This record gives sequence, structure tokens and C-alpha cells, in this order.
Amino acid sequence: MKKQEAQHKRMTLVFSSAVLLLLVPFLFVMAFQFVGTILFPIFIAIAMVLTGFYFVNILSVLKLNPKKSASSDDVSTLIDHMEYAKPVQETILSGEASLENRVTEHVEDANEEEEPDSNPSTLQDAILEELPLDQPVEILSTEIQITSELLEKHRPVKITPRPHHYEVPIEPKKYCDSLLKYMTEQGLSLDQANLRETFASMATSKLIVIQKTNPLLAKRYLEILTDYLGVHLWVDEIQKDLQQYENLFLNDGTFVKCLKEATAHPHRIYIMALENVELAQASTFFRRIVEFAKNPLIPLTIENQYNAIKAAIPSNLWFFMIPNAENEVPFSMNLAEAAVSLELDIQLVSPKEEVQENGVKLSLETFENLLFDGYEQHYIEESVWKNLDHVEDYFSQTQPFTIDNRLFRQMERYTSTYLMFGGDPNDALDRMLYAKLLHVLS
Repeated sequence: MKKQEAQHKRMTLVFSSAVLLLLVPFLFVMAFQFVGTILFPIFIAIAMVLTGFYFVNILSVLKLNPKKSASSDDVSTLIDHMEYAKPVQETILSGEASLENRVTEHVEDANEEEEPDSNPSTLQDAILEELPLDQPVEILSTEIQITSELLEKHRPVKITPRPHHYEVPIEPKKYCDSLLKYMTEQGLSLDQANLRETFASMATSKLIVIQKTNPLLAKRYLEILTDYLGVHLWVDEIQKDLQQYENLFLNDGTFVKCLKEATAHPHRIYIMALENVELAQASTFFRRIVEFAKNPLIPLTIENQYNAIKAAIPSNLWFFMIPNAENEVPFSMNLAEAAVSLELDIQLVSPKEEVQENGVKLSLETFENLLFDGYEQHYIEESVWKNLDHVEDYFSQTQPFTIDNRLFRQMERYTSTYLMFGGDPNDALDRMLYAKLLHVLS
């Protein structure tokens, strides 16, 4: 752009000079008639001085140098003014590292030295790291046996802490992109659509069932997700002995401690992960949780059979059920109406040795405001929604089925949130069908 402006300026000066040269004889004749023979030499002298200054100025602007052309010297001069290009060039020429690695390293160093903009709309960009250039990721063999010991070793060597900012406005698409990068740095590779599905599921229901995913990888996914978001994660494992389900509601149990802490801090987001769940009995043993997920706005109290503890489920708490590996059974009708399923396609990759913690955290107020704006600004067109009419008509031929208002509102929340985080309308509708509608139909 600057080069075009300079060229335009030169052309203007050349044109004006040509016009001036053409007008000089005419001006001399007019001057001779008006000033007479005595004052005419003085006029000529003044005109020559002014014309000389004019052409000197033109030469200084044009910087005429016919021998100079664009060469490697020009490129080197340009590199000298770039913040990280010169050290990258020198390193590559010396053969010390590959292009991708060195560019990424120096870009990250440059970004760390930049001061954040005071404009609130750019605070997220200032705090979040710039996404690095695409780098090849070493995917571990899919045949490897996933164990707790393996995942414990499969972590970054160091995580550099950063100040937490819960008040920073969030742009969902960029936030989701940064989360995907963070997952990869932590050693998990997955489709970005899975991240959109996670946010869409939380917008739709307080109960999410993670399916067709290795339980250990699912737990690790929640650990990285909550670490990135600044969400408080509690984990409780359900024992095979069915009597142990009652321990969820005892006074000293993890479940009740989570309820109490979430109640004491209503501005925070809490996630309760329930491991080793038997889906076939979920509607029975987690009946109160299922009821809460159906109607989260209605106050609901949990108590154990001994009446030793009573605790209300707060609205800032989400439940993630992680079934055991052998427990892939259809949802019961109650569970299907209340929950949303989430299928994660996760692969282990080599983690980064040092990872910077995410500084932009997600408060409950920020998340609720995002959802509210998403419902207003992101929605599927009526022509796309009409595709559901064919699904409804097809299943109505074999059994009574209609999409009632409550189910339709859930589907609207899911698709709007999916779109808000960068998804495609048709993809949003397809994933909503698998996550919600097909479980109700089955």
C-alpha cells in the first residue's frame, strides 16, 4: 500500500512539472506586457529562483537513482525492521533448526513482549497466545493400551502459570480455536467439532453422558477442559457394588462436598464427573439428578436414605457421566429426555514440554451472557429446520412421536451454541440429531 502511494505521489509531481514548463512561455509574455521593460528582468530572476527550488524539491521526493533496483539488500533491510524475521532467517541459514519450529518459537517470543491493548474488545487477543503455525503432530499408536500410569506420564513437563482474567469479553470462535491448540499441547488430539459439541451440550442440559470414548481419556479431556476454562472439577468413581451409590449422598462424600462448595460460590462454574456409571441403572440411582436436568430452574433437594444430609443442587453445577468401557446401552426414556450425549474422538499425541496456562477464564455470568447472545444472533434458517419434519414424519409412521416445545427448545439451544463457536448450520443439525433426538427416538 505504501509503495502504491509513493508511486502515485511521484506521478503527480511529474505531471505538475510538465504543466509548469508548458505555462512558462505564456507567463513570460504576460509579464512583459504588464510590468514593462524595466521590471521584466527582475521578474525573470525571481521566477528562475522559485522554479529552481521547485525542481530541487521534486528531485528530493523522487530520489532518482536509476542504478538501484529491488534486490536481496532491500529484503535484508526489510527484515531488519521486522520483530522476529531476522533471527529466524539467520537460524535457518545456519541450519540449526527447521523453518516451522524456529518461526513458531520467535513468533511466540515476540508475542510475549507485546503489551496488551487497553481496548476491552482486544483484551482476549492480547491475553490468549497467537496460534502457532501448523506443525506435524506425532500421533501415538491407536493400539496402545491406555492406562492411568501412561496418562500420568503423558503430560507437559512444565505448565507456566498466568494471571486469571474472568472479566475479559470472549469471542467464541477464537476461544474455541485456542482451546483446541491447548488440548494438543497437553497431549490430546481431537476434532474441533468435539469442542463445539461440548459447549453446545452444556447449553442444552445440566447432564451430559460421554459415550463411545475410553473412560480414562474422557476423564483426561475434562481435566484439560476445566483447567483451560477455569472451571472447578470434582470427580467421584461409582463402585461396582450397587450399595456404594448411596455414598454419593453421605455427609463426608465427594458428591455432597461438591454441592456445598458450588452453593457457596454461585458465580463459578462447577463440573461433577461421575465415573464407572452403569447406564442401565442411571435413571434409578441418579433419579434426582435426572429430574434436575429435566427442570434445572425448579429447586431440587437430594437426601440419602438415612436423612443424614439434605443438599439442594445449585444451578451452576453440571454433571458429566462417564460409563464404564463395557457399558454401551441405549438410554432410558427419562435419561434421553434429560441428558445430552457427547462422543469424543480422542487420540494421544506427544505433549509439548512447556505449556503456558490459559489466562482467559470463563465465569458463569460470562457463559450465560454468551448463550443469551448466541440465541439472539445465531440460529438455523427455517428452510434447514424443515428437514426435521421429514424425520418426524418417518418415525411417526411406526410409533407416536412429536417434537414438543421443550424438546425443540433444547435443540435450538444446542444448534445456536454450536454455530456461535464457529460451526456450520448443517453440521450443527446433524450433530444435534445424534446427541439428542435419536436417543429420544430410540
